[in-house]
Amino acid sequence: MIHKFSRGILGLDIRSDGVSAVLMKTGMKGIVIEDSAHIRFSNTENLEEKTLSEALSSIASQMDVAGAYCIAALPFTRLSIRTLAVPFMDTKKIRQILPYELEPALPLPVDDQTIDFILLEKGNKDQASELLIASVEQKELKFYLDQLKSAGMDPEVMTLNGHAAAAAIAERSPGENFIFADIGRKKVMVFVAADGKIQFIRSFPIPYETARRAAGITTGLFHTILAREEHYPDKPLPDKIILSGRGSNEPDLPRLLEYQLNLPIHFMNFVKETEIGLMESLGPSWVPMDMDNALALCYCETQGLKGFNFRKDSFAHRKFWMDHKADFIRTGLLAGLVLVLLLLGSFTETLILERQMAAANHELMAVFKSTFPDRTVTHAPLEQMKAELQSKKSPSLFSDDMKTDIRTIDMLNDISVLIPNNLDIKVTKLVYGPGTVLISGNTKTFNTVDDMKTRLEKSVLFKGVTIASANLNRSGDRVEFKLKIDLS
Repeated sequence: MIHKFSRGILGLDIRSDGVSAVLMKTGMKGIVIEDSAHIRFSNTENLEEKTLSEALSSIASQMDVAGAYCIAALPFTRLSIRTLAVPFMDTKKIRQILPYELEPALPLPVDDQTIDFILLEKGNKDQASELLIASVEQKELKFYLDQLKSAGMDPEVMTLNGHAAAAAIAERSPGENFIFADIGRKKVMVFVAADGKIQFIRSFPIPYETARRAAGITTGLFHTILAREEHYPDKPLPDKIILSGRGSNEPDLPRLLEYQLNLPIHFMNFVKETEIGLMESLGPSWVPMDMDNALALCYCETQGLKGFNFRKDSFAHRKFWMDHKADFIRTGLLAGLVLVLLLLGSFTETLILERQMAAANHELMAVFKSTFPDRTVTHAPLEQMKAELQSKKSPSLFSDDMKTDIRTIDMLNDISVLIPNNLDIKVTKLVYGPGTVLISGNTKTFNTVDDMKTRLEKSVLFKGVTIASANLNRSGDRVEFKLKIDLS
């Protein structure tokens, strides 16, 4: 741990309206915030590449971040979060099946997304494991990673805004159930905590107009409480709301939340919450609503609190090889020895399988000769036996002698079009045979049967139409008919 954080921990909280950075050092006196910076963007409507690049470069020039262990929280716009229960306990197996389980529900193709999960409850043979899953678009992930690398920052962890602070408070207060609302300029990330863990996550956009923002945030949090109750009806209700982020200073927001949701409102101050040391020179510039989430990223890393990390698969950190080069060489030598042993075993197994296959072929020949004594084996006995069995089966409904150039759908279409709806005709059976179609049914009069015959003869698909039979039924009120249609 000392080697890992020897150059400090850099927490980067990137938002649509600015970037906050905290450099934390660990030493004999405990954890100390050594440096910090906050840069607000002049254009908060769109996070442009140039704007972000300039802000990150400015932070790199202001702070001694070289070699620091970097963690970045990012404002993903295409973020999907859900809970899922799976009948597995092994995390490796869970990671393998997740893409297939999530693919039908994801907004983008699964190959275009990076997925990570947190294990909420590990299952057993009688109970499924419960997961909290987040997926982000790889294109957006690459954009942020490229910007960070161009400024000389190569993060070990890339995660969600707000999650670290919510997880840290939940871990420090395991007996409290609360809602943590990280309020930004454009959206709110909501984390619902119970039993010392984040159990539920939801995000929602908020109106741009100042007059509507407080009401929009209140409505979103109310809907979150309802959604959480639906997912966890047996869990206790939240007993407070903790607000964080620059959007938490909206006028009338605390009063409106307390009135509408009937819950006490608290504002996060992470330095006071954790009693982390703050250097005197940083005091005047330290604004909790701007810096708390960046600080929480550093704190969670020192405490070993694991959250989402999208730095994996094609985005995995490349320095890992250099840190473990000697271990990999030793492992490679052992793997080579194991490979030789496996090849010897495979060679032996191949010989055994060849003998088993020869014995199986011999048995198959015996079965073939006993089943078809009048047949001679001319090629592979299994394939020849399949062909012989197939030839013994009854011909299918649409066998080769029934094939025609006329598509069934075209034939049905002509019948439907040529016989109008106003004719009193009820078709009871339609039989499609080799070159013919038989239509059975009943109608009101014999003239209707003649009229139907005349109409069907107009189809270019039909060579001829014959009235096979036309008789009154037993009650005498309907004419039962059969028409034979010869196909062209």
